[in-house]
Amino acid sequence: MERVEPVTSRIKGVAFDLEGTIIDIESLHQNAHLQAASDLGIHISIEYAIDNLPHFVGGPDEKVAVEIALLAKNSFSTDEFLKAKRGYFEKSLERLSRIEARHGFKEILRWIHDQGIKTAIGTMTERPIALQLLNRASLLNEFDAILLVAKGDVESAKPSPDVYIETARRMVIVPNEQLVFEDSIVGIKAGLSAKSRVAAVPTVNNSKYIQNLSEVGAEEVFLGWRDQKLRSFINKLICA
Repeated sequence: MERVEPVTSRIKGVAFDLEGTIIDIESLHQNAHLQAASDLGIHISIEYAIDNLPHFVGGPDEKVAVEIALLAKNSFSTDEFLKAKRGYFEKSLERLSRIEARHGFKEILRWIHDQGIKTAIGTMTERPIALQLLNRASLLNEFDAILLVAKGDVESAKPSPDVYIETARRMVIVPNEQLVFEDSIVGIKAGLSAKSRVAAVPTVNNSKYIQNLSEVGAEEVFLGWRDQKLRSFINKLICA
């Protein structure tokens, strides 16, 4: 993908991806993908999947299924894979005793609100699950329901720009006045395609993957919400 240079503009709104970026349950998805693949005779490591399957981190599930199907030597049912993957994921989610926001996220979110900046969520998670995650993480009251853009609210999934064009519309700003926080390559591509500024807060601790986030176009890569440079980065865009 050719790198898209963002249009310089003062930021009036911040859009966050949900899974991974705010609430780290990425490992549940990854393990479910690998279990479902194994059931269908495809045995790969998580390291291989991160390095070789473009949608393994960030999804959507349908594209991961297609990528895994390409590894199959025999007939492979993507429908069967998706059913198994979702079953494994939902069981793992039910077993989790606690779901929390990533360390430092709530403090950053409240600081952004204190600056008078609007916030939204742009996710490819289905709305009922997104609401469940926000509720269990005690974040439901931090976001206006209309400012949650979930799977089904837009026509095309990431890396299409649809979700971040819609978050900007709902915040009543234009996309180049929006800062997007993502944890995946497909999400970064979506934000850049929407002509928004994009920063990454990955959960994958893999040096090649982190490098790829920058190479695909993330303006900055922060290794957590408590990164000391994060507030100054946001403040610079607010005051531009």
